[in-house]
Amino acid sequence: NICILRKTCVFCSYARLPKEEGAYRYTMDQVWAEAETANSTLTREFHIVGGLDMKAGLAYYTEMFRGLKERHPHVHIKALTAVEIAHIARIEKMSVRDVLVALREAGLDTMPGGGAEVFSPGVRATIAEKKLAGSEWIDVHRVAHELGIRTNCTMLYGHVETYEDRINHL
Repeated sequence: NICILRKTCVFCSYARLPKEEGAYRYTMDQVWAEAETANSTLTREFHIVGGLDMKAGLAYYTEMFRGLKERHPHVHIKALTAVEIAHIARIEKMSVRDVLVALREAGLDTMPGGGAEVFSPGVRATIAEKKLAGSEWIDVHRVAHELGIRTNCTMLYGHVETYEDRINHL
């Protein structure tokens, strides 16, 4: 739940700054333990998202995805929002494409649509001013689609946006 944008996404009650009370980053053993219930349930998907953590880079996620696929090959991995992908690319000094290729090779099956919020620049400036711009979010998804990684798009609405903002987002 560690996220460097903790103070800028006004709707998020999940994120914590690295040294803030309640901040955590799962170790791989914690990930494996959490996922272990998939062997005794009808779990078909691991949905993995988090914050923008400076210490959770590409190696962290490729190890996680490889380990999950080794232990649970039947489970689909839907993970990391466009915001997280762009963050990993930035901290690793890599292209979004190279990050997505590495994650796909490690076991990423699809990406969730989180972080889209509402694409209106005015709305984004109000609710998540430091988050990836709408056009950048779309660019990450475009690259994912080019690589055969399926995605979706969510819309966070019912706050400061107008009906016109909603229509334009769609």
